[in-house]
Amino acid sequence: MNINNKSHISFTSRNKTIRLADDIARIPNRWIPRVSSSKYEGLKSSQKNEKLIFAMEADISDLRLLQKLKSIFIGNNFIKNIKNVVEPIKRFKIGNCGESVDLAAIAARVNGIKNISIASIRTPTGIPFDHAVLLVNDKKPYIIDGWLGFADYVPNAILRYKKEFRNHFDFEKLGTEEMFVVPYKSVKIFNGFLNKEFTKKEINEIKKLYPEIVLK
Repeated sequence: MNINNKSHISFTSRNKTIRLADDIARIPNRWIPRVSSSKYEGLKSSQKNEKLIFAMEADISDLRLLQKLKSIFIGNNFIKNIKNVVEPIKRFKIGNCGESVDLAAIAARVNGIKNISIASIRTPTGIPFDHAVLLVNDKKPYIIDGWLGFADYVPNAILRYKKEFRNHFDFEKLGTEEMFVVPYKSVKIFNGFLNKEFTKKEINEIKKLYPEIVLK
């Protein structure tokens, strides 16, 4: 399923659904403060910090390798899988959009959001913009962006990527500003279980483990 920005929804719309999603989008950065090499790359001074960016990228690669290796031995133990996603991020205190979307998926499930998919932003020909988001397949689909810390309906979110956050997207290199939201269909990747609906028992287990992500 590809979702683009063809439908028209008011950019200023902030109904109850989006207000809740916006609160959830801010949880990852509040829950586990971390640095992001991708955000540094989006700064005008990025060329002056190339060594720092390379070092952060190496740490993120190590983090993801650790997660993947551990997942091989965990199997179907739900809470261990959750901890395997969360604890390395806490330990390294680093992460890009991939780590942010994982944390946002957990926070969204715990706070009652259903029908979610980890998704990527792509061109009309399927080339990735190298950005992962949480797609909520509601009556009006919307995005929860845990990396940038906001949520909005798909058309509005894409407008914000093109305007407010365009320094994080290489439109010139890809030769287009057309953006589509494409859900990942595979559940075989180490964090694929986050695309499945959680049971009430599983949600309660997460709440006990990480009560700080439960919205009041």
